[in-house]
Amino acid sequence: KKSSDTRNIMKDVIKSKNRLEKIGKKSLKLLRDYDVDDSDIYIFVSNDKDLNEYKEKYSNCNIIKGDEGIVGIDNFIVDYFDEGEEYIYMNDDIDSIYSLDENDKKKKLDTNEFKYLVLKFFSEMRVANATYGGVYPCDNSLFMSNQDEITYDLSIIIDGFSACINNKKIKLNRYGKHQDNWLSDYEKSILHFIDRGITIRLNHYCFKGEFFGKGISERNKENHKINADEMLAKYPQYISSVKTKSGGWNSLRFKKIKTLNLFFGG
Repeated sequence: KKSSDTRNIMKDVIKSKNRLEKIGKKSLKLLRDYDVDDSDIYIFVSNDKDLNEYKEKYSNCNIIKGDEGIVGIDNFIVDYFDEGEEYIYMNDDIDSIYSLDENDKKKKLDTNEFKYLVLKFFSEMRVANATYGGVYPCDNSLFMSNQDEITYDLSIIIDGFSACINNKKIKLNRYGKHQDNWLSDYEKSILHFIDRGITIRLNHYCFKGEFFGKGISERNKENHKINADEMLAKYPQYISSVKTKSGGWNSLRFKKIKTLNLFFGG
């Protein structure tokens, strides 16, 4: 358990496994380029080898050993922080963060724009009594420009770059033969929505990173489908169907559910 600290310091949380060099070239570099101090960066790893190597290479960051697997490390992070602590949550392979410019084209955020985005996340979430927020789920400027700037209804929040107000009630479940959760973004979005009746998505922002399937050797299409089907069975009031993509992988379709937060007229 961490020692007590001040809550007014913004924390950036990165989960990482066996990516000592990649994290330094991707997410960690990105945060440093945005003038985030190493002391405000928390890197969660899952084994002793990573713990020792990351501590040696990134000695000024906070390196914490958590549990194995997607569910294990995510739930460990929720337990680690105090209720209500605010942090940006990231994967270790994020290249860039973008916003739409005045011509509805993507542009990379500069340092001040990044800081503004973080402030916007948490100010919106505090006002709405929300505990989870994110950006548009793909880096397509045409799709982004056709969206409302901010939405509050049930929607997928890709947790690779997301904003959290720590909520101890949000714990992922394990699915399938692998007893993990390869569709954790969907469950996390649903759980926050169930608890607060709202998720916040800033649709004119997006990020670029390495997504689906990389670095998880046990992931396969058969087990991925089992994972999706079991989640559909668990949350039929929130998930309408499982969509199998052309490559054989799966995603979930959410039902269109308006915010249940009375502050926003739900």
